[in-house]
Amino acid sequence: MIWMSAIFLPLAVALLLPVPWLGRLARRVLAPLVPLPALWLALFGAADSGATLDSLVLGLELGFGPAGQVFLLFTSVLWLVAGVYAQGYFGNLPPSRRFHGFFLLTMTGNFGLILAQDVPGFYTFFALMTFSAFGLVIYSGTAQAQRAARIYLTTAVLGEALLLGAMFLAVAEADSVMLADLGAAVARAPQRDLIILLTLFGFGVKAGAVPVHFWLPLAHPVAPVPASAVLSGAMIKAGLLGWLHFLPLGHGAFPGWSGFLVVLGLVAAFGAALVGWSQEDPKTTLAYSSISQMGVMMVILGLGLSGPEAWAAAFPVLLLYALNHALAKGALFFGIGIALFTGRSRWVPALIVAGLAVPALTLAGAPWTGGSMVKGALKDLAAGLADPVIPWLGWLLPLTAAATAMLLGRFLWLALCHIRANPPGGRAHPLMWTGWLALLAGVVIAVAFSANYYMLAIMPAPGSLAAAWKDAWPILLGLGLLVGLGRVLGGRGRRVAVAPGDVVLVIERCAVSLRHWWLKQGVVGPWGWNLNLAVPLERLAARERRSDLAKRLEERMRYRSVPAILFILLVLALVALLLFGTPLQ
Repeated sequence: MIWMSAIFLPLAVALLLPVPWLGRLARRVLAPLVPLPALWLALFGAADSGATLDSLVLGLELGFGPAGQVFLLFTSVLWLVAGVYAQGYFGNLPPSRRFHGFFLLTMTGNFGLILAQDVPGFYTFFALMTFSAFGLVIYSGTAQAQRAARIYLTTAVLGEALLLGAMFLAVAEADSVMLADLGAAVARAPQRDLIILLTLFGFGVKAGAVPVHFWLPLAHPVAPVPASAVLSGAMIKAGLLGWLHFLPLGHGAFPGWSGFLVVLGLVAAFGAALVGWSQEDPKTTLAYSSISQMGVMMVILGLGLSGPEAWAAAFPVLLLYALNHALAKGALFFGIGIALFTGRSRWVPALIVAGLAVPALTLAGAPWTGGSMVKGALKDLAAGLADPVIPWLGWLLPLTAAATAMLLGRFLWLALCHIRANPPGGRAHPLMWTGWLALLAGVVIAVAFSANYYMLAIMPAPGSLAAAWKDAWPILLGLGLLVGLGRVLGGRGRRVAVAPGDVVLVIERCAVSLRHWWLKQGVVGPWGWNLNLAVPLERLAARERRSDLAKRLEERMRYRSVPAILFILLVLALVALLLFGTPLQ
């Protein structure tokens, strides 16, 4: 029963939202509490336990798998804190059933993909999370939000197409739909390289991996703060979990793919830090920080692909790195949300910046933090490889910490500037403070607690001054780079700025140029048929009556809860079909 509650309780509460006399209860009381069954499973569920739902048409196998408990722990904590935080956040804004509807549906998909142990269930919940999150991105309805949502949806569909190809090939080779059978099957498959390529970029869209990362810095600034926290902390880890399921980790040595992932991860770690430094919006800076940190996780994956022994050592490092990043990044987003609501005063801005510095230092790997423990284990992993994946990796890994310190130092400065720009007298809701402070406590203890509780083979760094200096010098270097770049490139009129989305700007310009070129061609086929479809389509769209109708429909769909209600009804119909339908004979 607890397994079904963890997945389907958020869906059940979402279905109550349109009911007039139950909607307020669902939003204000039930929505913040629905992650509790998932959190209970993560803390007290047996690692080898599971459940089978035979009433579904294809059946559904639930369990943890090797990584499920740690993933479920930080995911349920983030959704729980986000639910509490949202009560205070929307206390300062107009309440919205639409937000909570998509919030709960996305949560259902997020929990479901972690617990699903078969391919149909995993993909169903992955798709539910992906497309429900569209409603969180477009929530504000501004032009910026609509553009970000269009780009998010386009990349999501592209990722789903790549995933389907990888899944079909892997399942056909394994002759099984169980996720546990896929890694070994991919390792021996004749089309192994194609499956790995589709898997990397299919899940890379969700994980924010370079070069399919560009939706992240567009989506995070426009989404409400509770949504941004789970987008960056929990949802992009779904791509990482997909990599763990579909890549042949621990089933052989793949030096080519190992080097490719390490190099791509380092490019993301350093490149995203530099682009993020040029931003003026703190949430955009955090989005680029997520891309940079996911780059480091790609490096760990690459090291794991170098051989079975390397993967055995890399696996606990990757789990704790993902845990540390998820909670710290969630705390940074929740903190900047409080900063945006708080007015100028004598001591509150300093308190907020001090609170933001705790997860920032943890992400950078400051001495005596969970980040120090994880980064130390990563350095030991790279040093322990018999054949280094790439030269100088032992030196490059500390520099990623310096890049993180530089980027997050920039973020702290932007947060302070935003607080100073706020009018005096503004106050964040107490529930926002409650959720944020609780998560900060979790950031401090999460890595050490999880390493001991789940018996992950990672030794804490010694508490000597020499060990502390090894952790501290990259941070000092990063802060020095921040000051130096600010003086050299950040002078008045000289700041080197990269627009959010970076790669997408090039894609958009190429698309516009291609469209203009195509319109000029007037291509006619050998039998006189016109290949230029742009002209008739534009003529059709220019008809006044059709245009007016489209505008009226758009206005109705934008400002009312129609999309959320229709989406919930569609999900209800699919669930009913799965629960009560019968397989075709």
